[in-house]
Amino acid sequence: MYPEGAGLEHTGLPLVGSVELPIVLDFALSVIWIAGVINAMNLIDGLDGLAAGVTFFVAVTNLVLSLHGGNALGAFFSATIAGAVVGFLIFNWNPAIIFMGDTGSMFLGYILATTSIMTSQKMSTAVAMGVVAVLVIGIVRFFGFFNVSQAVRGAMHHSQLESRLRRELPDFTAGMMYEAGSLDDVWERLCAMCGKCEFKSVSWRSVGVKPTDERREELLDENSARYEKEQQRGFLKIHTSAAIDTSAYIEIKITYPARLGKLTQEGDTVLQLTAEVVGRALGRTIREGKWGEGATSIARKSPAEKQPRDADREAVVEQEAVFEQDAGNGLDGAWEMLVESCRACGFLGVGWHSVGLKPPDERDISFDGQGWAHGAIIRKSVAVGQLSFLEVRFLYRGKRGKRASTEIRHAARRIERELRERLIMSH
Repeated sequence: MYPEGAGLEHTGLPLVGSVELPIVLDFALSVIWIAGVINAMNLIDGLDGLAAGVTFFVAVTNLVLSLHGGNALGAFFSATIAGAVVGFLIFNWNPAIIFMGDTGSMFLGYILATTSIMTSQKMSTAVAMGVVAVLVIGIVRFFGFFNVSQAVRGAMHHSQLESRLRRELPDFTAGMMYEAGSLDDVWERLCAMCGKCEFKSVSWRSVGVKPTDERREELLDENSARYEKEQQRGFLKIHTSAAIDTSAYIEIKITYPARLGKLTQEGDTVLQLTAEVVGRALGRTIREGKWGEGATSIARKSPAEKQPRDADREAVVEQEAVFEQDAGNGLDGAWEMLVESCRACGFLGVGWHSVGLKPPDERDISFDGQGWAHGAIIRKSVAVGQLSFLEVRFLYRGKRGKRASTEIRHAARRIERELRERLIMSH
């Protein structure tokens, strides 16, 4: 039962004037209004300071209406709730240290609903409801919620890529953990999973471990009618990487039909998990001394190329040394670009150390002057040559041991690509 005196009873309608409502309709509309405002406040309590800020503005509006209409009780409740919310908002502003929870948001919704009805007894009910609706919709829209067009586009362009990866990931992980014991096993299981997802091709390349393993598998027959149909729609490419051990990583590239949709943020997380499963399985082959068994390279096509002569080996070593010297000369410009990008993205610091380069190159910088003892670190590997790479560390505000947010991972991956392109251009 709603509180005594907190009913609509009379309402003002444009061109009609004051209309007295029947008691049944009065009761029904009052209950719907109170329940609706309570649930609305509970739903918008999703961002720091949002529900408290909306409550403050609505309470101030009700206070003005109460004072103008001579409603002392409504003015008392509105002023009280506005003052209480201001004190709470100081500690609930981003980053919040206290939260109101469901009980607090529903209580505020109840107070706002009842005071709005009480102040509307001598004022137009439409004005109390209009102010609340405009404030709530405006603030929620400002923070990026209630975007109907975006929600419709997301529903119409749902990514099948993500759903297929999610569907195959559990069995793929279990097989990798308990059954894959060699490079060939890991590769065959990766190809099998990509085939079930209806991908066109998959390839990988190891960096930082000898012998280098590089493979590619075409999963869609180019002579089939299905390939011709998919080719008309187009193909998309994605790539990811994962650590094998502290000094090596694996790069995985996938080509898939465009009809499966673009890679979403959730899909990117699932793809990264898939790559990490592959990385752990390959790391196990190294620890068990099985890495060299079945290692291959798609760049080598004949037995003679697999075992080059001494003169060929010397030429390869000399070429790699020249590459490392050229890359080393371009590291200064790449470092400046890396520092500028990380500072713009809000990272607390950045650093790298080289593996395989002579002489070694190691740099780091902290933007806030507090060093690397605080915050959390996300690592990325960027190839410099065939046998050398940079291990890049991004310092961000977070807790060590916890997975970085999607925004942080995307920023680090974007900067990683920019750094890789810069090194290629400098070479």
